[in-house]
Amino acid sequence: MNYENLFRPGYIGGLRIKNRVVMTAMGNGLAAENGEASDEIIACYKARAVGGCGLLITEFCAVDGENGIAETHQTLILHRYDCKVFFQLFHPGREGKPQFNGGRQVISASGIVNPATGRVSHEMTREEIHGMVDKFVTGAVYAQQANADGVELHCAHGYLLHQFLSPHSNVRTDEYGGCLENRMRIVREIIEGIHCACGRDFPISVRINGCDYIPEGLQKADAVEIAKLLEHYGVSCINVSSGGYENPAAFIEPCYFPEGWRSRSSRSTLSSTPRPPRRCCARACATSPVCPGRSSPIRTGSARHAAVRKRSCASASAV
Repeated sequence: MNYENLFRPGYIGGLRIKNRVVMTAMGNGLAAENGEASDEIIACYKARAVGGCGLLITEFCAVDGENGIAETHQTLILHRYDCKVFFQLFHPGREGKPQFNGGRQVISASGIVNPATGRVSHEMTREEIHGMVDKFVTGAVYAQQANADGVELHCAHGYLLHQFLSPHSNVRTDEYGGCLENRMRIVREIIEGIHCACGRDFPISVRINGCDYIPEGLQKADAVEIAKLLEHYGVSCINVSSGGYENPAAFIEPCYFPEGWRSRSSRSTLSSTPRPPRRCCARACATSPVCPGRSSPIRTGSARHAAVRKRSCASASAV
């Protein structure tokens, strides 16, 4: 089978990536209890960099130490070898856990019940939203100072920024709710802030859902419009995923799901957007572009994670 395109260099914005193998972000539970990088997580990421990944996106990095902890295992790591590194910036919003945040009420776009947890969120005020924008921008500045090659905004899987995007969780009536442009406002302000603080040449990836797969959530047509707006806002890359805690099978799919099943939502999202990474499960998928005529990077997730110490990234890149 021909993997010629998979191992050709590519670009995300002006950043050259040595190949099109991208390890996307996922929690691995290897960070220290205080969230700092442990020897184990450094070894985990280093093994993948040594194995040949062109770009590694870290698991989520909390931008808010007061009420932004979803799990205690999260970390930052510097890139090694010829592997580029993006830090994923994240806030769980209503998916956070009060026990990790001093017992404080979880926050969200709207003060409604989260069906996944049964908890009622504190609806963020305008001032709190502006403060959250500053925290994401500060996180990007810290990432740049730590020699990261770019950042990714986590706007998927039911976390805070996704909670603003989705009409399922955002029922606000002010400038941060209602129409799609209003629901996207917080993301736009974060992107503008990062451009201002880090420069427009510092790549920004945005992880979105191609579909929420829940009633009243974001649908495939919504994802297309979101991607168009993100392109207009000047992002360098779009990472298409799906699902969340209300539909975990669309978030972390069971093994019996067909290989490449997410490509259906990715294909519709990518039709008028930049060339984003997309998830690939099988070698056959690695040679089949989501959009004909476009060479999107192949993003590997949990399966790539399971290949540690067994196979090199070159031989297991599309497994």
